[in-house]
Amino acid sequence: MLFRSKGYLQLYANRSRILLDRGQADLALQDLDYCLSKNPNLVNALTNRGVAHAMKNEWEQSLVDLNKADSLQPNTSDILSNRALVYYSVNRFSDAVRDLVKYIELNPEDADNINLLGLAYLNTNRNEEAMKSLNRAIELKPREAAFYFNRSLVYRNLKDRKGELEIGRA
Repeated sequence: MLFRSKGYLQLYANRSRILLDRGQADLALQDLDYCLSKNPNLVNALTNRGVAHAMKNEWEQSLVDLNKADSLQPNTSDILSNRALVYYSVNRFSDAVRDLVKYIELNPEDADNINLLGLAYLNTNRNEEAMKSLNRAIELKPREAAFYFNRSLVYRNLKDRKGELEIGRA
């Protein structure tokens, strides 16, 4: 019977991703809670529920779901990037760095997460690593103004006014 198959639960989990993309976290949570009541180890449902809780600023529950998903399927890109964003959002910058380094090993061309890594490094006073990451992000997406601004924060942290002025020339 379709209702008892794992494929049926997968459809709910997939639909929840569409709802999340539309910003409908509450509706997604309804589907995900149903999925996980039938199969508490469905990794993409746990990951999506972690994202839904993060969208609602329910950080602890988000981490519970993302950590469980990671324990079932370690070092998965989607889990790592979402958990890193949650860690960053709750000022757990060292944890964000750990997940982002693993993520970037798997996705070395993701400029947005390389930028986030640079900011996480900055917030842990690891300025050289921050500069390296932000320069890499700029290399990958040279038209992204936010990356230049973020790099200026590193220069400011280092008290290097020349660096702050450089962003106006880029």
